[in-house]
Amino acid sequence: MSTWNGAFIVVNGTNQTITNVSVTHRISNKTNTAQAQSLASGASTAPVTLNGESGHDDNWSVALTLHDGTSKSRIGKQCNFEPEDADKVTVVILYEKNFSIVYPESDSCMENSY
Repeated sequence: MSTWNGAFIVVNGTNQTITNVSVTHRISNKTNTAQAQSLASGASTAPVTLNGESGHDDNWSVALTLHDGTSKSRIGKQCNFEPEDADKVTVVILYEKNFSIVYPESDSCMENSY
């Protein structure tokens, strides 16, 4: 079993301030979460550690509240962080109608529904 690390940030692509932002990456027994009480349009969170491990699927969960009070969430979107993405920054972009996980090198998971 091999392991690798990188980082991820969360970017607000909704063109409005969002609140109660939480993005969690889970693999095996490792969990890393980026959170923000409020995130302005175009703003990003601080980088959070991202762990990779061979033989395990990566699962992403997202939650946010739009400016009008509408809650959006998705639990367990499978999108794998691959060894070629190690030591680089992955970007999770939150949009009003969907979200995208953009890996630096491997296949990204675009326009995922809430």
